[in-house]
Amino acid sequence: MKPGDLVKLHPEEAVLMAPYEKERVGLVMGVDGRTTPDTLHILWAGSEEPEPEYCDGVVLVSEA
Repeated sequence: MKPGDLVKLHPEEAVLMAPYEKERVGLVMGVDGRTTPDTLHILWAGSEEPEPEYCDGVVLVSEA
């Protein structure tokens, strides 16, 4: 994944979340390759600041 991609939480990560949170989309703002797996900085819909998520905890919605 790269900056500009749209993502949502992986279904296994969102099991206990409310339905509206499961489908929330985020914009990848940056990628930190110093961690394993890579950490993505995601600006989630409705948020004001990017949040870190491991890349294996999200799935690609579309590419920029």
